[in-house]
Amino acid sequence: MGFFLILEAEYIKGCPLDAPNFKECAIQNGNEALLQLVKGDASYKIPSFLPFRLPFVAVNFNGLTMNLTNASFSGTENLKLQDFTFDPVKKTTSMAFTGSMISYQFNYKAKGRIVAFPIEGQGYGSIKLYNATYLYSHNFEVKTKNKKHYMVIVKNNITLEPETVQVSFDGLFNGNKLLGDNLNKFLNENWREIMAEFRPIISDMNGLIANHMVKRIYEKIPLEEIYPGIAFDDKSR
Repeated sequence: MGFFLILEAEYIKGCPLDAPNFKECAIQNGNEALLQLVKGDASYKIPSFLPFRLPFVAVNFNGLTMNLTNASFSGTENLKLQDFTFDPVKKTTSMAFTGSMISYQFNYKAKGRIVAFPIEGQGYGSIKLYNATYLYSHNFEVKTKNKKHYMVIVKNNITLEPETVQVSFDGLFNGNKLLGDNLNKFLNENWREIMAEFRPIISDMNGLIANHMVKRIYEKIPLEEIYPGIAFDDKSR
């Protein structure tokens, strides 16, 4: 996720910005680096993504209140970088990934409505996204430190489009199996409508995870090392 051109680790290789095969180089090196970075890297304060853990997530959206605890996000090791662009003039970066399966597992407590269907309960839940495409982009500014230039993210966006989604919630409606099974069936049969309603929350959560990794790297690695050959006109800044 923008982290694949760092030069301080043996598994990271750079790609000169003016290279004719820059995109192909970046994609290849990105996928090689991703296999290592998902394991975590203490030198960049990047935790393991096998899985990535979130102690607490609060959701309050469109009539639904849901608290998630002991949440985990797994499947990052399945991601493959498919496309990459970097525009130093417009100061934008964009990446496209595909993933065979991404899984969210958590303990939950919920009350409210999902697509006009009532939901209430607490217990264990999971959401699995199969064959999804993830588009991650950010706008950045450049700051100068010790005559080197560093990227600072000022705005980011992430969207995802899965081929299918599988949802499961235990403990619904005080353990009423009939109501719980019916709701789970409804959620799985209508996952596109669910995704349409809750895509902003899911995208924001994925964006936070992506930025957690990207920011750590951009803070430490100057652009001159990320993109060899890049030039700056500091007099105009």
